[in-house]
Amino acid sequence: MGKHATKAGENIFTQARYNAAKFNDRLNSREGASEELGIDRSRLARIELGKEIIAAGLSIKNLILVPALTS
Repeated sequence: MGKHATKAGENIFTQARYNAAKFNDRLNSREGASEELGIDRSRLARIELGKEIIAAGLSIKNLILVPALTS
């Protein structure tokens, strides 16, 4: 089994999580990321697979995208 998701690999949120994982190892997995973000693991999977729309103010953007943009 590979380290990175294959179906969601092109998703901007998945890529941002991988970039943020450079600063927080728990973000390498959806399970660790879901605990850090305070959302359900299956919801994170739906977001990364493009099956769920995210509200504009959801904190997932702040917790994942900000560290990714500063790398």
